[in-house]
Amino acid sequence: MSLRFEITLRSGNQVQGRLRWPAKGLDGAAVSGPFGQGTLPMGLYRAPRGTLSDRTGQPPYCDSTNNCWFQYIEPQFSTPRTDLGVHPDGNVTGTEGCIGLLDADTAPWRQAFAGLTEDQPLEVLEASGLRQVGADLLASTGPGAPGPWPADTQAELEAFYSVHRLDATGKPTAAWERDHLTRLRLPYRMTLSWQPGSSVSSITCHKKVGGSLERILTGILRHYGSEQEVRNHRMHLFGGCYNYRRVTGGSRLSTHAWGAAIDLDPDRNRYGEPWDPRKGMMPLEVVGLFEAEGWRWGGRFSTPDPMHFQATV
Repeated sequence: MSLRFEITLRSGNQVQGRLRWPAKGLDGAAVSGPFGQGTLPMGLYRAPRGTLSDRTGQPPYCDSTNNCWFQYIEPQFSTPRTDLGVHPDGNVTGTEGCIGLLDADTAPWRQAFAGLTEDQPLEVLEASGLRQVGADLLASTGPGAPGPWPADTQAELEAFYSVHRLDATGKPTAAWERDHLTRLRLPYRMTLSWQPGSSVSSITCHKKVGGSLERILTGILRHYGSEQEVRNHRMHLFGGCYNYRRVTGGSRLSTHAWGAAIDLDPDRNRYGEPWDPRKGMMPLEVVGLFEAEGWRWGGRFSTPDPMHFQATV
């Protein structure tokens, strides 16, 4: 089998792996899911010759050098899934069940598919040593999982997390903070990302997200197995939670203003930078733990913010 998508990580309804085509000298990182019906089913497919589609001007199918294309693939087994393919993973990280290539320049892949003289078999399979976020770590599968979070609008956030009461300086009053915020003891020590050598044992968040956030952080520690491994994966680098401020570049309040958001490892996951696993950016295992609790990951925003997680739908 010369063309294979080898899945190396399962995280919630998304997988990450390598698309390998040794005969063409091609090997690239790729993802599938979590949108639509989720990740591509495992099994045997074929890429029919002559079915490469030009997708110029369609950002979901463009890489960072503006190669825009879609190669159709057909399952060789019974499935209701249709419109499957291989394409650059552009715009928002993730696919509706296709294979999304993460290469910055996918021109060699496009050329290889364009040059097919016969149908090309493709196998989707799990690689040996597959890593995954197990069901025992996904907090939403257990009793006491959180109810629906609010929509990400100022009106919905105020209705769910409350309207701020401000003092003469324009900041929330001590009474408002006492009524709505809590100090969350961390299951592992964190470090302020802007202050190396600091030690953080607790953070301030909204009372309504405290239990959920504690389960997520405990899941991170359980997944990595030790505080040292958490540090090795940079999930101890704390970029903020409660901070009364506006959204970046906007006028309405940020979810941080209610303590309903958290930033992790901001140095490697900067605002506006698309998620790229080759740069050691946010681990998908961690994304899966947050999304299992219904939190949104900023890496999927139209303007990516991969450090950021927020308790909204």
